[in-house]
Amino acid sequence: MERRAVSSRPVIHVLLVEDDPSDAFLVQGELNGVAPGSFEVLHVKNEAEAIAVLADRHFDVCLLDLSLPDATGLSALINIQERLPQMPVLLLTAMDDEQLAR
Repeated sequence: MERRAVSSRPVIHVLLVEDDPSDAFLVQGELNGVAPGSFEVLHVKNEAEAIAVLADRHFDVCLLDLSLPDATGLSALINIQERLPQMPVLLLTAMDDEQLAR
């Protein structure tokens, strides 16, 4: 009987807030490529869905697109941080704006 080693690494629960399906697919693929099986990703497409799911589930980190159909600029970041100030939020954007990055 073959035995498999059980990984002692905990699974990192990621909330991915991204309205573009191809970008979401790319991010999920990159996470899986870095550490297969280490990330459990829930993908939602807008701020409203993110707020709803955050009320019911725990996430270790949020990957947040800055360009969402129902949020302008940093408003989604502010709303998420007000609800869960202890959860890290990483911003994703294709904008080429150094002022925004600061």
